[in-house]
Amino acid sequence: MLVFLIFKLGLVDWQHDWFRYTSPPGRVLRAQYSLAEAPISFGGQIQLLGYDLPQTDVRAGGTLDLTLFWRATAPVPSNFQVFAHLTRPVMHLWGQSDHLNPGDLPTGRWPTDKYVRDEHQIKVLPGTPPGDYQLTVGLYTLADGVRVPVFDAGGALLGDTFTLETPVRVTRPRRPPSEEALGLTDVIGTEYAGEITLLGAVLPDRRIELPGFVHLALLWRADVNHPDDIAVRVQLVDTGGQVADQIATVPVDGGYPASLWSAGEIVRDAYSFWLSENFAAGIYELRVGVDGAEGWTSLGSVEVVRR
Repeated sequence: MLVFLIFKLGLVDWQHDWFRYTSPPGRVLRAQYSLAEAPISFGGQIQLLGYDLPQTDVRAGGTLDLTLFWRATAPVPSNFQVFAHLTRPVMHLWGQSDHLNPGDLPTGRWPTDKYVRDEHQIKVLPGTPPGDYQLTVGLYTLADGVRVPVFDAGGALLGDTFTLETPVRVTRPRRPPSEEALGLTDVIGTEYAGEITLLGAVLPDRRIELPGFVHLALLWRADVNHPDDIAVRVQLVDTGGQVADQIATVPVDGGYPASLWSAGEIVRDAYSFWLSENFAAGIYELRVGVDGAEGWTSLGSVEVVRR
């Protein structure tokens, strides 16, 4: 055992190239889904050649395995980080994996004659509604969070993320998650008509730099089978009591209305406010209400600031 440990630490761990594979230029022979015919370029320095997605069905709260195959097409001057997100739509995040050193090797040290195997385990958030989702990937710099631009094979700008073509189906868990597993930042417990309870909310960031998103998730529990459908209003209200922005919709943007829920089921319901550069800086209250029910439930305040 001691001999193996010395061999590993002293020799194997330094030989990163031993565990990176050589394939014909622009191809990965072992990739389940190949992008060789139209490789995606990140910043003109790194290509995504393909990916493995051995399982396309996953239960809410479960883990999804994803392997990305990258290749540096030129020396990479910076160390980039990789993200892999489960989204629907792209601004709503239902699970993620981030790698500081994709493939366990800083991108600044990637060779140009081999590809890098980058393995991710994406934890699907508890309460994620059943349905079809997409996987989006990208590169960014940790210091400032700036993402690398993405180009298609013809050089056209796609944005700062790339969406994999293979959809992922999320199904109900075998049993509802515990409330402790939901990561609530606000515990509420408001009942509506004895059929649905708003357990609480998850608000990841209460300080928003313009331009930027206010991301919010509401966690609902069905207290009966197939409760009546509800319509939800989430508002940003300024210190003068004026509504600065509002989202009015049925839960999950209509994709999973309350009438489909089962007793005891917990449903995560995502909202995202886009605040442009012209949005007024200041302190805003976030509040939520259900049409037909009296009053509003406050989720506290968010601070909107300019960069």
